[in-house]
Amino acid sequence: MAEASQSTSALDAIVLMKNLTIKAFNITTKVNISDSRSGDQFSRLWYYQTCTEFGWYQTCTKGSNCPWTQGYNTAEWNLKPCQLLFGISPEQVQENIRKTNEFYKGILYPNTTRTIFPNGEVDPWHWESVLEHPNPEIETIFIKGASHCEWMTLGLRVQASGPLGLQEVGA
Repeated sequence: MAEASQSTSALDAIVLMKNLTIKAFNITTKVNISDSRSGDQFSRLWYYQTCTEFGWYQTCTKGSNCPWTQGYNTAEWNLKPCQLLFGISPEQVQENIRKTNEFYKGILYPNTTRTIFPNGEVDPWHWESVLEHPNPEIETIFIKGASHCEWMTLGLRVQASGPLGLQEVGA
């Protein structure tokens, strides 16, 4: 296995991490989420929800300005688990997204209460989310330099060398 050393540039380390992530996903995660008896039920449930409700896939097409390795994380690649795991076609995913948008009308109702909107600066959709408190019953969290999932395991990872912004969220 390739390893980063002290002399590895930041860009080379990111490329190495992304390549290892792609390799791990293609081999390990595919097996874990396809087996309903595995311990990775969170990923399986997340994929099911993306297939049946809202899609919301992160893509990184060639020639775009996305910060990840371009050309691997495509819409087609993200839709494969829907077909393989649940028999849901890309066309049905699109219809499910349409129905979800129709149901929720794409708006936040003013009387919403007890809701938290976690957002991360690296999430491509954070601009579409709620970033300011629309009323006192709604909390927003914005994490600089990280994704919306960072706060879920924050207690395990907050260190002085952590990504910018995580220390403030964990305080």
